[in-house]
Amino acid sequence: MPILDHVFLPYLGRPALPADAGPIAHLHGRAHGRAARVLVRADLADAWSEALGAAGAFDPMSRFGDVEHIQSAGGRTVVRVPAGHGVCDGALVYKDEPYQGLAALKGLTDRSRVEREFVNLLVLSELGFGVVRPVAAGVSGPAGLYTRSFLVTESFDGAVPLRQWEGAGEAAPMRATVAEVVSLLRSMLQAAAAVHRQGWWLDTFQAKNMLFRRGADGALEWRMCDVPRLRRGPPGRLFPYGVTRDLAGIDKWAHRWLDEDARRALLADYLCAAGETDEQAWIERILRRRDRELHRTGIGRIRGSLRRSRGRRGRGRSAGATERGGDALPETERGGDAPPETEPGGDARPESDTG
Repeated sequence: MPILDHVFLPYLGRPALPADAGPIAHLHGRAHGRAARVLVRADLADAWSEALGAAGAFDPMSRFGDVEHIQSAGGRTVVRVPAGHGVCDGALVYKDEPYQGLAALKGLTDRSRVEREFVNLLVLSELGFGVVRPVAAGVSGPAGLYTRSFLVTESFDGAVPLRQWEGAGEAAPMRATVAEVVSLLRSMLQAAAAVHRQGWWLDTFQAKNMLFRRGADGALEWRMCDVPRLRRGPPGRLFPYGVTRDLAGIDKWAHRWLDEDARRALLADYLCAAGETDEQAWIERILRRRDRELHRTGIGRIRGSLRRSRGRRGRGRSAGATERGGDALPETERGGDAPPETEPGGDARPESDTG
């Protein structure tokens, strides 16, 4: 089975795969009578082909058997595949989505979204960042066009997205103490620092992309489930634009639980560990960006109005659906009981916010 040597199809300006992604198996075949290609983690390539067979490798939904349907909207289908499928240990999450109309022409100029997301998740996983581990991604269509695509990741069972956690208030599946939130933030900042030191930034610390659950020991755990964008600046130092966007994204939801002094202290610790001396200037830049994301500035209010307008046009989609610009895994990762609540008293409860 051929292994990509970190180079994708060279024609029409398609970019090379970053070396950080690690080895990826690249399969070619046919699905539904049309040309198909699949990217698979190299360590799972043999298991993928053996478990699904020659045809199923390009049309995995036809071979997964009993699945739990999580979401169906706008042609997109999201299901949970229970353990025992033979590809790897544990359950999988499978997303299938058609390319309709002019969207099919994207195949002429760029990699598909699912292939980019697969590579982004794999890069971050190799760098030790908390993401759901990707398994495979594939596209099919005639003459280089995209008509269908799928992405398969390992399931983060029992988790809820941050948007659901923070929006439920007292009814939230997980209530956390201030100390737990601080510990969670330190973990996220440490993971972000490892990525930033390599010159990468995510530009996608959004509530809909973050999953949380309680582990077997009762501690909060987190994973990012959707990384549509992964940028790179010069390695070896902090790239101001990218780092500011990432840390502002974290502070955007952290301000619901912690006061500004506590958040400033966490940001100062991050910047000190990164060797930055002008911490105050960095923090002010981060908070200005956070205010824009919360629609508190002129530009932020314009962006908020445009997003609300798009949201009104797309209300026909099901409750768990997200905008095409940043598909998240379903509202709840099925297959696990809701994590236990912490003892009442000292809970950190989100404040209401329009952001």
